[in-house]
Amino acid sequence: MLSTHRITKWVNSGGGRVFLLRDINMSIARSEFVSIMGPSGSGKSTLLNVLGMLDEFDEGNHAGIHHVEQRRRHDHPASDPLRKKMQLTETGSLNY
Repeated sequence: MLSTHRITKWVNSGGGRVFLLRDINMSIARSEFVSIMGPSGSGKSTLLNVLGMLDEFDEGNHAGIHHVEQRRRHDHPASDPLRKKMQLTETGSLNY
């Protein structure tokens, strides 16, 4: 199972926050097929990068394989062994 709870990611711009993802909640079971759709600039690639642990997030929880839970930015280093078990393909598919 891959799940997120209130995943939020932002960047600071002009003295304020620009939200790239805001309060994303989802659960995906092993072998379940999902499609992430939306207009250009809506955060699809950002979400896939967070799910594949290629990018960090600022708030929320992310649980992946073997129920290893990741919390917030800087709490999951690039060397995390879970990251090696997941593969984000260029077409946007998340394989684990």
